[in-house]
Amino acid sequence: MTDVEYLIEDLERAHKFRTYGGDGYSIQGKAAAQLRALLIEIDALKARVDELLDTKHYLNEALLEARAELNLKEAMLRERS
Repeated sequence: MTDVEYLIEDLERAHKFRTYGGDGYSIQGKAAAQLRALLIEIDALKARVDELLDTKHYLNEALLEARAELNLKEAMLRERS
């Protein structure tokens, strides 16, 4: 568990204590819900970053292949000239 997850648990416990069983509204409960939502967004952003990094690696490989092919064709053109 991360520090944020521990904080969320503490906030949820404080919310339940202050509202006698978890019914009702408290600042702690709202904060815990907001932190959970942020964690979900962070996980989604991390997944997107990983996806973009994979795409970047694929594009870099494709670029290297294209450059190698271009260099080969340029060399063949120079030989013909």
